[in-house]
Amino acid sequence: MTDSHLSELTWAGPLSIIEKMSKLIPANYNFEVINNNDNSKLIIYVTDSTLESIRTKVDNLLEILSDQDQ
Repeated sequence: MTDSHLSELTWAGPLSIIEKMSKLIPANYNFEVINNNDNSKLIIYVTDSTLESIRTKVDNLLEILSDQDQ
């Protein structure tokens, strides 16, 4: 049996920014948008077999999304 690790990245804020951010998420990531007008949430699920791989993926996502919350 293979170990699987999961990490969630959550961002809360205006739906307009979340929609912009969600378009930048690579296709191989699962995510969901919870629409609550000005307090919506974007949750990105990051899974892999090693914690090091999770870290690399999270770092990459943060780099992609870091300047989009303006």
